[in-house]
Amino acid sequence: MKAVVWAGGYSMVLGLLMGVAHAQETPQEVSTLSSIKVRAQNEKSEGTGSYQQQAVPQVLKLPMTLQELPQSATVITRQRIEDQGLDTLGQVMEQSPGVSRRQYGDDGAGYTSFQARGFNITNYVIDGVPTTAAALQGYGGVSVMDTAIYDNVAIVRGATGLLSGAGEPSASIMMQRKRPTAEFQGQVSAGVGSWDRYRGMADISGPLNDSGSVRGRLVAAYDQSRSWKDGYKGKRDVFYGVIEADLGARTVARLGLEHMDNRYDGSSMHAFSVSDTAGNLVEWDRSDSATAAWAYSKQRRTMAFAQLEHEFNDDWSIQMAMGRSWLNNEQLYGVAAPEPTPQGRGSMTAGFNEKTPTQDTADITIKGRFQAWGQGHDIMLGANYYELSRHDMAYARQRIPIAQIKDFDRNLPRPDLKITGPDNQRARQWGAYAATRLRLTDNLALIAGGRVTNWKDHSNTTLRKENGVFTPYAGLVYDWNEQWATYASYTQIFNPQSSQDRDGNYLDPEKGNNYELGVKYLFPGEAASASLAVFQTRKDNLAVVDGKELTPSGSQAYIAASNTRSEGIEFEINGELAPGWQMGAGYTHYRFRGADGEKIKTDIPADQVKLFTTYRLPGAWHKLTVGGSVQWQSKIFDNQLTGVARETNTQKAYAVVDLMARYAITPRADLTVNFNNIFDKTYRLAYSSHTYGAPRNVMASLRYQF
Repeated sequence: MKAVVWAGGYSMVLGLLMGVAHAQETPQEVSTLSSIKVRAQNEKSEGTGSYQQQAVPQVLKLPMTLQELPQSATVITRQRIEDQGLDTLGQVMEQSPGVSRRQYGDDGAGYTSFQARGFNITNYVIDGVPTTAAALQGYGGVSVMDTAIYDNVAIVRGATGLLSGAGEPSASIMMQRKRPTAEFQGQVSAGVGSWDRYRGMADISGPLNDSGSVRGRLVAAYDQSRSWKDGYKGKRDVFYGVIEADLGARTVARLGLEHMDNRYDGSSMHAFSVSDTAGNLVEWDRSDSATAAWAYSKQRRTMAFAQLEHEFNDDWSIQMAMGRSWLNNEQLYGVAAPEPTPQGRGSMTAGFNEKTPTQDTADITIKGRFQAWGQGHDIMLGANYYELSRHDMAYARQRIPIAQIKDFDRNLPRPDLKITGPDNQRARQWGAYAATRLRLTDNLALIAGGRVTNWKDHSNTTLRKENGVFTPYAGLVYDWNEQWATYASYTQIFNPQSSQDRDGNYLDPEKGNNYELGVKYLFPGEAASASLAVFQTRKDNLAVVDGKELTPSGSQAYIAASNTRSEGIEFEINGELAPGWQMGAGYTHYRFRGADGEKIKTDIPADQVKLFTTYRLPGAWHKLTVGGSVQWQSKIFDNQLTGVARETNTQKAYAVVDLMARYAITPRADLTVNFNNIFDKTYRLAYSSHTYGAPRNVMASLRYQF
């Protein structure tokens, strides 16, 4: 029934689109489609040439700018993505103030996660519709999602449960796809870089009929590279197509399809550990691989979507979206590790994972404006839903002995892995939400709302569910003048857990409160903005490692810690500070304490500085733009270890410096060169793993626009 309903809705929108192609509107009808087109124009960053974007309607689904939002947020615009060469979602997230990366193993194959304010980032939103990392490409694969199809990526820090439902009070990653343009435009680019990297991209957009009432866009990209790691090579393919049509003077519909196909050979889900069982450092080079030559990881995802926007009048509108995604995430692994013997022996653990989830999503929102008490107010109400299901098989692992780990031969025979049984999952979340912005005075606005969520996760052996969970949201914003605003916000946290205690019982859902105070400044002309925020998150039932205790299945056991507290400060500045001078910069400090004041989450840097800036030279040198970036973070370590073991399992504070230059060969053609990690800094992405950040490298890209 579910598939029939989804297909029926999709077919209905498809029929409307096909009908409009034959029944073109008159020029007068098309021209009255004003507010939808104006809103879409304001929401895109493409073509602005700026690192600053104010419109963020996807955050609370109210007509809101960053200046009016009672939360800390960053928008990475299309211009910055291209200037910095941020070709993957992971690279975009790393550039956001306050976001850190933890990785074990190789890109596209290892365990990669991102954190903000001391918590893992688990909430992802595409075109305003919540989705799951498991449906996107799995947690490791999210970091290598290609950004060629996105106009901008917003990182909203703090709890965002009003629209997303269950999740951590870390941040939400909100991706906005590119949309068709009213005028014809296109671009092609080709790049070459270190480790035999080659990248190509084509993007074409414009009207599909004489009146311009039907528009389309196609984007395709290909990226392949070897690595500084022995035997590793990877490739990414992405294709995206979307058709947009005016179904009337106040109605727009879209149909789209995106497809991503990634493969990484000689890739590992883990790297060698930095220490032996006694805590002594075990030396390995950055190029040393802990994986067998036959190991691989691949992700293939297809996502179809339909969207409909309709304005009832100048004040009230409705937005509907439906989507279905199909993912095939497959990994054959063979990971080597030393054994605690004086002879230097080791062993390889070999296994096979396959996850093939299908996910359906739906979202409907009604928005309106009304007059009361001499002021204009905004209101929205809606509901969203996702259901993810997969039916896979589990495989037994095999242990393969290695005589000398330091002489590890990556060409060990590939084992024959046996099926042990089914591996099924069905996860579902449904929620209804509402919010309003009441202008109490000309300068003071109250944002208030709430959400009711039903959540369920069913696997082979367990059933977990939470019904009727209410999540409130409240914020106050006071505009001192056109430039300065202060705000305060509060929301609650609800996050079901997959962590288990030593008896194999799942921990109760995490619950708590999130508080934030801040001040924002909008530069004259709105070319740049700055913000300063302080936050505190209190959480109960936080999963904390239970020493060396294991669950009955052999996994790490956890205990639930109550009255934990994450608090800190964030500063950010974005935009054009002077003619030709663009900047995106931020500083974050946070600390995480348990009920007794002890430090926890020390594997996340307490301090971070991120800066990227470019300057277009004046006068005769106006064709040249130069820039650079610095990323610095404080040390990370294992606070449960002491002495030599703690010192070994520590990544000291470090900074990575990049440079870039772009030269406009003609008004339509330009050459960009990015020099990354110019001082060749060696640093680990996790304190306990020989997983390293990229050494010094270079990428040159030639682009032509038409």
